Amino acid sequence: FASGAKEDKVKVIPHGIDLTPFNSPTTHKTRQLFNINSTIKIISFVGRLSKDNYIDDILEVCKKLGKKRKDFLIIMAGGGKEENRIKKLVASDSLLHKHILLAGFKPREVCLDIRRTSDVSLCLMGGFSLIEACAAERPVVSYDVEWHSELVKNNETGFLIPESMVFNISVFHK
Repeated sequence: FASGAKEDKVKVIPHGIDLTPFNSPTTHKTRQLFNINSTIKIISFVGRLSKDNYIDDILEVCKKLGKKRKDFLIIMAGGGKEENRIKKLVASDSLLHKHILLAGFKPREVCLDIRRTSDVSLCLMGGFSLIEACAAERPVVSYDVEWHSELVKNNETGFLIPESMVFNISVFHK
């Protein structure tokens, strides 16, 4: 209001996400549901499979990380315009096929458990997905754009990286 806006003209629009489920204990059913060994690090992406969410950057991360280590799985939960293309890419590339699990669209409870079981959440470009990823209280890797720094505190709650940069995979070596 210091800039001259009239208080009666300003409306606060809530984010519309019910964060109550994040207060419940994690069930950690994700490993059982997808038959994932306890020694495997889980990296998750939960959201719409679209170019807007930099899905191809996630595939590049998998390729680079797969050359350095073998103990990880990227769970991609969601559907969207790019789903069929991504399925073909993963099926045709032995490294992607080994390290990416395309879970498809899942109910909210399953997505919540995936987020809370993950060692790292990838939410490069987010709206509601970034809010939920942060609410899951797991490290989040996100592009350093717009308002992302309001949720992800670099090197504290996750990592902010330059947009469109297939990031330094050293963040996954911890």
